[in-house]
Amino acid sequence: MEAGRELDALVAAKVMGLIVRIDPMSKDLMTGKEPGIPPRWGNMTLVRPYSTSIEHAWQVLETLQGLGAYWTLGGPDCRGKTWVAQYGKGSREVFCGEADTAPLAICLAALKAVGGEA
Repeated sequence: MEAGRELDALVAAKVMGLIVRIDPMSKDLMTGKEPGIPPRWGNMTLVRPYSTSIEHAWQVLETLQGLGAYWTLGGPDCRGKTWVAQYGKGSREVFCGEADTAPLAICLAALKAVGGEA
């Protein structure tokens, strides 16, 4: 899956635990979180660019760390092209994401870690 709004919405829903809706007027992807009731449009914000912004991808790292997962981020590799993000919980499973950018690698690995593979 490529970086962009569709992947960002998937990360918002599956990793960050947010409700994702399409604004009927603007067609923008919006997120919100109100326990027990559907979000009201006035309380929603644009889906953050998790897959293209390291600032927002870092929030994904922090969210998974808060759930007890450890993570590593490395790159670029010897060819200078690939970033690798890894998430694990315990010593049994490690979920990897490889991409040309760190934010995309983080998002791909995070989705695998929560069972919402892209």
